[in-house]
Amino acid sequence: MRSKIILAAAMLVLGVSAIASTPALAKGNPHNTTGPSCSAADVAARSSYTVNGSGFAASQLLTVAVSDAQVMQTGSVVSDAGGNFSMSAYVSYAGVHTVSVYDRSNTPKLLASCSFNVT
Repeated sequence: MRSKIILAAAMLVLGVSAIASTPALAKGNPHNTTGPSCSAADVAARSSYTVNGSGFAASQLLTVAVSDAQVMQTGSVVSDAGGNFSMSAYVSYAGVHTVSVYDRSNTPKLLASCSFNVT
């Protein structure tokens, strides 16, 4: 009897692990099976850029970090009810800029990344 209980508990743990590793559940929005993503269009130096994100959990608090070889800008944003966000800022330097989107939990985790070019 004890071995059946242990086996049942082990199967439950494996089942929960399998569900949690499903991309849609592990990464945020349960309606998105590809996981969170971000995008930003190329812009000219000394102008504004916009980072768009989708596939996050509804009302998720996020940190968006934009960096190049010289500067890193960070900001916080909350996704909307559909798991989307949009954030704009000013960029000074030309070159490739990398965007990293992290959750703001006790153990921050990279959820999405993308890049754009500044000319």
